[in-house]
Amino acid sequence: MPRSKPFQLINTLIVTALVVSACRSAPPTPTIIPPTPTISPREVSERLVDQVDSSFLYSSSFAISPDNQRVAAIRAENGDKQSVVVDDNEGKHYDSVGQPVFSPNSQRVAYTAREGDKYFVVVNGNEGKSYDDIIQGRITFDSANNFHYLARQGNAIYLVEEKIETAVP
Repeated sequence: MPRSKPFQLINTLIVTALVVSACRSAPPTPTIIPPTPTISPREVSERLVDQVDSSFLYSSSFAISPDNQRVAAIRAENGDKQSVVVDDNEGKHYDSVGQPVFSPNSQRVAYTAREGDKYFVVVNGNEGKSYDDIIQGRITFDSANNFHYLARQGNAIYLVEEKIETAVP
């Protein structure tokens, strides 16, 4: 025969009281903290890659090429215009620029730029087609000569895939 709800409630309260009482009367269990493992020294090497007036550079905007030979950063011009500096070469000034990104072979650097109300991708100083927006300003290289990004034109959103033609020697 099933027990009534009041009986079940009383039974639960008694069990809970016994558990609480047992926990209070039990001696505390000592906590053993294991010693922190010794961290072995790391090998660190430094190589000077550039010397710049960092007062005009955004510290979060630096990008290092995959081969560790090139550096790019965003430079602000009195808060009005921005440019991307790649290997000590400053690019064109725009209303705003996005985070620079290198191609896998380190030969190309790309970033988004805004001039007025139009956005476009700049690759090695060459401006691409303009759109109403480059979504999140994110550019992804698939290979040394191919990259893609999301762009908005009016109400339409496009996955833009660009292939860079290599010069024929």
